Parts: sequence; C-alpha cells; structure tokens
Amino acid sequence: MSFTAPSAVQVQGSHNWIGSNAAYNLLKPTIDPKEAKVWGTQDLTGLMDMLGGTNYIAAISYRHMEEDRIHQVVIAAGTGTGVVGATITYTIDATNYINNFPATPVEPYVATGTQVDLLPVRVNDILLFPNQAQAVVTAVTPGADTFDATSTNGIALPTTTSADNIINLGVSVGEGKDQATPFNPRSFVYYNMAEIMNDKYSTTGTSLGEATWQSYEWKGQTKDVWWFKGQSATFRRFRNFRETKWVVGEKITSATGVNAYDATLTRTEGLIPFASSYNAVVQFNINAGLTLDDYQTIITDSIDKNAGTTEYSVWTSIRNRQAIESFVRAEMKEGGVQYGAFSGGQKQYVDFGFDSFQTLGYTSHLMTYQMFNNPTMLGASGHIYENLSIFVPMNKEIYAIGDTKQKTEVPAIRVNYVKNEKNREWEEWLTGGTGGIYTNENDSIAINFRSHSGFEAFGANRFVTLQGVAA
Repeated sequence: MSFTAPSAVQVQGSHNWIGSNAAYNLLKPTIDPKEAKVWGTQDLTGLMDMLGGTNYIAAISYRHMEEDRIHQVVIAAGTGTGVVGATITYTIDATNYINNFPATPVEPYVATGTQVDLLPVRVNDILLFPNQAQAVVTAVTPGADTFDATSTNGIALPTTTSADNIINLGVSVGEGKDQATPFNPRSFVYYNMAEIMNDKYSTTGTSLGEATWQSYEWKGQTKDVWWFKGQSATFRRFRNFRETKWVVGEKITSATGVNAYDATLTRTEGLIPFASSYNAVVQFNINAGLTLDDYQTIITDSIDKNAGTTEYSVWTSIRNRQAIESFVRAEMKEGGVQYGAFSGGQKQYVDFGFDSFQTLGYTSHLMTYQMFNNPTMLGASGHIYENLSIFVPMNKEIYAIGDTKQKTEVPAIRVNYVKNEKNREWEEWLTGGTGGIYTNENDSIAINFRSHSGFEAFGANRFVTLQGVAA
C-alpha cells in the first residue's frame, strides 16, 4: 500500500494542508443528527378528525333514509289565451313526474303489479302562477302527463315554460265532494360503500441495522436507522391517502370496465362528490374576487332555501380564503365579525385574518385545508381544488331512541369502519424473517397498514361547494 504525503507547503489559515484527494476523508464532517422538517409535518389530515363522527358497521355497504321535501312546485308548459274564464291545458315537464312507477317489483312481491304515473297535481288542487293568477285543477290525464286548470281569482292564466315555478296550495272542494286522491311522501336512500386501503414499507435484514448520521423518530422512539424513517413516512402518507379518498373518492360505475381488472374492487364516495350532488356548484371569478353580495347570495339561494344550518365550517383553499377575507376586511370591519372562534383571539384584528364572521344570521368558520393547497396532492396545478371551498354544517341532530328516550348525536359527516370479529379501522402489523419477526423465510421485514372504511354524510341539501374560476 502506498501513502500520499501531505502538501509540502502549508499556509496558516488556509484549507490546503491536505494535498491529495485520497486523504480528503481525514476531515470529519459535523452533521446535525436532527433531520430538518423543511416541509413541515406533511400531515394533510384534519377535516374528518375535527368534524367527522366514527361509526362501526358489519358490512361493506351501508344505507340510510333521508326525508324528501313534503311540498313540490309544479313545472309545466302551457299557452295562455288572455281570457279569464278559459280552461288551459298544461303539460308537465318530464323532470317533474315519474312514469310507470314502480319500475321493478316491490318486496315482498315478485310481480311488478299495477304501475301508475306519479304526478305533482291532483284534481281540485289550487295552483298559484307566477303572474299571481290562482286556478283550480279540473282534470288530470296521467297517460298524457297533462292537467287542465281554470282561473279562480279573475286573473287570466299565463303562458308558462319549464323555467316557471307554479306553487301548489293544496285541495279545495265544494260541498259534498269526495276526499282528495292521496299523495305519498317520498324518502331518499343514501347508499355508499366501504373501501379497502393499504400500504407498506419494507427493508432487508442487512439494511435494517445500518446506522446513518441522522436520527429518526417513530412512535416515541428515536434511532439512527433508515427503517425508522421509512415507517414514519409511510404511516403519514397512508393517513393522507385515506383522508383524500374520503374527500374526493367516487364510487365505481358499471361503465368503467373495472370488473375486467378486479371484480372485487369497491370505492367510497367522498365529501366533495356528495356535497356537489344536490346544490349546483357555486362559482365566482377568482380574479375579481368575492363581494359581500356574492356571499349573501350563497346564503340565500344555496343554504337558506335548502334548509341549511345557521353555522358552517368552511374548509377552503388558501386562494379562496384570501377572496373571502378580502371582502370581510373591506365591508364588515365595523361589525358582524366574531374573532377567534377557533384560535387567535383578538390578535386576529391585527393580522387582518378572520377565523369567523356572521352575516344574515349565518356564521362561517374559516378553516384552511392544506389538502387543497399542497401542490403534490389536491393543490396540483390544473385541478379545481386549489380554488375550492366546502361548506360543512356544524350542527348535530338529536334523536330520541326507544322507550327510555335516549338521545344520540348524528353528525353531518362521519366515517364508517368495518368491524366484525376484528376491528378494521386501522390494522398495523410486521411480517418478515429478520429483526425478531419470523413469519416467513425472507431476509427482510415489512410494516403493513390497512384500513377498511367509507365516508357517509347526511343531507346533501345542506352542503355547499364554492369554486373560483378564471374569467
């Protein structure tokens, strides 16, 4: 073995006392053993932890019933003549009735039985038209989906289209007349599926014991092996993936061709598809921003009309929060602002950031949702989520159960976990053939994560989706 001597010339204070690259490793580096978390914790979860209840189910699918509105407007097209006493025939819009009900056999019977057309009007119903004309329904023809109406208040019946709403005031009859044809109340069936999610991290037996210059934490322990780093990163990433599916996941449809790949695959429908299923998505110009009038229109047209609650948690991207706070700061600084509903207290006045504010009797709590902002997740460029907000009701309905009148709370949203003989909410186990774990003959070890869960929500009419779009 040959040796390379240091440099023949040494200058005080200069870094040149080693004259060969072969001897460079004589220098001992100073390495901070603590890994810098320059991206923060990278935990993107929080929405479900704060607002979602927890429920355990013994099946992979689940349902609940939701009451429909007991009143229904009539949407029908007809041509008015301008004559007060004229009887006008109106054709009910196809979106306003159900033909040939029921379409399939109704349990416990196997035959389809007698089918009927479900129409929103009955003979002797009193209808209120947009021009304030009131009329009595004199005839209904189910096969043609039409009804005849005659004015009762001296105002001629108008021409209407599918854009007009006719209000049904209920039945009025003369002396000795028969009872009205009954209307059956309707209920909606909410249906969703649980989804199996998993992830894992593995290492070889050799690298399991290799030390690094860094120290890594995992469940209260700190060691300088990469195995700890891998476990911690996989754990956090899997939790993020799981909440992401609870937020944006969509059920598999029959036309996707997935069955050819995996006929057992199920998906859960998440918060955003659910929240967008009843109310149309409210849009605003992200460049022009929101105004107080814009926000109050959301309350009047999307919340109040649909029996929304008076208190909302608004989970929003940072861009949408900027638009909301801008109009709050400009137009509500003299009053109507509740500071620090969740945190911050009066310092929020100095920061010009509003946690909560109230208008038209409705309170909004702003919560920045990092899932919408992270450019490697839902905040990726070109996707809608970087300009999105979800209004989630914060109240919980109380129900009396059984003879004891026991009360329980049902949240606006919750997460269902499959639980039979074993709880599949969060499964975590080690497999391998080294490091004290000997489940197989492989010189490796793996940490495995699994969760069998699904999202559930109640009352899509109470949720609102706000989307900023470029003009």
